Amino acid sequence: MSFNLSEVIHIISTIDDLLSMSEHPYTITTATGYDVEDEEEVEFVKFTFPLKNGASSIKMYDSVGSISYENRNGEILTNIAFDDYNIAELNGSFKKAFKQVREFDRQQANTVKITNTSVDRASFGLAEVN
Repeated sequence: MSFNLSEVIHIISTIDDLLSMSEHPYTITTATGYDVEDEEEVEFVKFTFPLKNGASSIKMYDSVGSISYENRNGEILTNIAFDDYNIAELNGSFKKAFKQVREFDRQQANTVKITNTSVDRASFGLAEVN
């Protein structure tokens, strides 16, 4: 079994629905290519799109795919596999993976990022620490 045109259209529509609620204009970048697995070239289709706190890519092969999430520095933080079974169903592997990536993106907003660890202790009425 492999992804058919209606399943690909459903995936693009799902991405478009999510991004249409975004505050900013967006684009879905589409690419095709080949990966080498077991000394054999395997064709893929890739959709890349922005999320609120990072970016996501959906890479689809013959009957399997994966959704990856990368932060603003380009580091891939998670990669979730799915298959072509029940693409349009709420309990299908694509919808589950898509929800996990969206949740991961939301969690990134709640991650405290401290770039400068020096604290002005006096402004909090605290004594200096040696």
